[in-house]
Amino acid sequence: MKKILVVLLILAVTTGVFAQWTQGGRAELGTNFNLDNGWLSHGRPINTDATRVDVEWKKDGATLGLRFQPGAIIGNAQFEAPTYAFQARGNLFQLATGAQFTAGAWAAVNPTNVGLVNLWGWYKMLDGMIHLEAAYLGRDVKFWMTDETVNEHGYVRLDRAWARNGLLANITIAGLQFGAFLPNVFDLRYFGDVATLNNAAPPATLGDFFLPMVVGIKFEMDPFAFSTQFRLQHYEALVGIEWKLFPELKLGMSFEGRFDTTTFTKADMVAGLNIAYDAGFFGAGLKFLFAQGNQGPGGFTNRAPLGLALSNMGVAILPSFWYKVIPNALRFDLGAGFAFGFEDKETVWRVEPALAWNFRQNGAEKIGDVATGMGAAYFLEANEAGINVSRLEVRFRWRFF
Repeated sequence: MKKILVVLLILAVTTGVFAQWTQGGRAELGTNFNLDNGWLSHGRPINTDATRVDVEWKKDGATLGLRFQPGAIIGNAQFEAPTYAFQARGNLFQLATGAQFTAGAWAAVNPTNVGLVNLWGWYKMLDGMIHLEAAYLGRDVKFWMTDETVNEHGYVRLDRAWARNGLLANITIAGLQFGAFLPNVFDLRYFGDVATLNNAAPPATLGDFFLPMVVGIKFEMDPFAFSTQFRLQHYEALVGIEWKLFPELKLGMSFEGRFDTTTFTKADMVAGLNIAYDAGFFGAGLKFLFAQGNQGPGGFTNRAPLGLALSNMGVAILPSFWYKVIPNALRFDLGAGFAFGFEDKETVWRVEPALAWNFRQNGAEKIGDVATGMGAAYFLEANEAGINVSRLEVRFRWRFF
């Protein structure tokens, strides 16, 4: 009860201070049940990692916000103008004590770790033709990407820790974009006890420092789009093609390869084809994937959406369907998949139904896109040995002003 009163008091005071600003507030309650593990999630009966209350104030491109969630109060300061933008965001308690820089906090690093500090900024020149960006842990944005069948994020992810921070430059001329991303520029693993913990060392030579650099190109001319990314380290390449056959029908093809046979036992590669149809009130998709490579982390056949653990080569078929049962309020999604490994005749299959309800009835969307509503999703994955994952997720979201 005392905690609730403290939160309400903070909200009342801050609302008075920023009375001239545009105010916004939302709450989200999330639960996650692992049905194949005695209804436990991460050792707890209910996983409330998604439970949070957000309050923000906006004025003239500036945004100030607070997020209250279990074990943390997240502060956010952001400003965006036509030619520049920046953001500083982090756990106020850990920032005050410096705890987010201790070895223990860094050891548990993950994309949702509240101990991480978002710090990024970009600057544009020549009417936006030149885009420069620096990120210690930045925004979730994608560069030089089209079809995402084989890789949803590409080699440039500014919103992840460690090797995902760095400097980026992008040039846009008409429908053509090209540039480069240099990671590891702000890697704290190279300093103090954290370096010892992670067994990391600074690059030995200037060449090693530039080795992970990513070079990207993207070309768009409706209805066609093409993108490619290259990374010299491990000789990696990602190519995507997207073609709008009709306004409702889209065809995508992509290929990713890693051809470093010195570091890895063999080359990795994955190719995919994606057909997606969107009629406005319902849609369907069908993906085909072929992959061969190495087992274990980083091996292409062992990562989603194939999920093969025994075979070094496999294929997958992934159909999907969605329908707005009530166009303004209720949406149903259904995803499925089947993967077959050639070497050990391994099979993996999965199914994921989801339902989302918009309380304000201003559009049926996924629960992640609904401002005020609730939804539930069930995920089941199994192979010949039995069920690998059986998980039920429930989300409730409410915008209160």
